Amino acid sequence: MSSFSLSKGTNFNKFNDTILKFFHYNSDVLIEQWLYRAAYTVAFLSKNILPSICIIFSRLLYDNKSKYLSNKNIIHMPKLFE
Repeated sequence: MSSFSLSKGTNFNKFNDTILKFFHYNSDVLIEQWLYRAAYTVAFLSKNILPSICIIFSRLLYDNKSKYLSNKNIIHMPKLFE
């Protein structure tokens, strides 16, 4: 699954307006604490939980351009097989 739209809130007073804007497009909205230029993810394979990976991205937001077009992101992942 990929992000449809991203917004970084900087003003708590505009929070409700921003959330209502997103609910206009979909009733499923994810709100997360801001992590500066990093994203953490965990994958599942069947019923097995794989080790987490950390993605350090080159853009301010980890949007579609950063995910799919940038070759400047750094991915930290553990060795799965030795």
